[in-house]
Amino acid sequence: FPVTISSFPRFSISEAISEADLQAIENMAREIIPEVYGAYVPLYHLNYFIENYQTVASLQKQLQQGFLYYLLSFDGQIQGYLALQFQSETALLSKLYLLSAARGKGMGQLALNFALAKTSEIGHNSMELFVNRQNLSSIAFYERNGFEIVETLERDFGNGTLVFDYRMLIKL
Repeated sequence: FPVTISSFPRFSISEAISEADLQAIENMAREIIPEVYGAYVPLYHLNYFIENYQTVASLQKQLQQGFLYYLLSFDGQIQGYLALQFQSETALLSKLYLLSAARGKGMGQLALNFALAKTSEIGHNSMELFVNRQNLSSIAFYERNGFEIVETLERDFGNGTLVFDYRMLIKL
């Protein structure tokens, strides 16, 4: 697969399958996660999240569990990543992260459009995601794209820290 979005030939999406791809994701996660969540999630929890969900070894396990990871590139340079999991009739948009320099340029929109198209292509009728309640810019982005808040959650990732999320859903 690399997929080039025809209207935006400088933007491409490719499935992350090699160890080098997964290492690129881990490296980006170490930069992006603290930057995005550092103002409202304790650093020890961010480190826990990265070590348990975004290292090469943890990404390999997720791939074996049916997650699909994609690299988001602009002019051949990796600028972010997304992860999908297809479960029952609802797809899970597990991750959609961009490096800070890539934000606000339409790449997130193209990535979300790709994820929604992939979901429809596979035959699923809805997509859900979880977003931190304090991540107001992401909440607004998803609402502009038709997602609705359907549940308010307090989740424990296993290290004693509660994370306060919304579950958002879009019907396709």
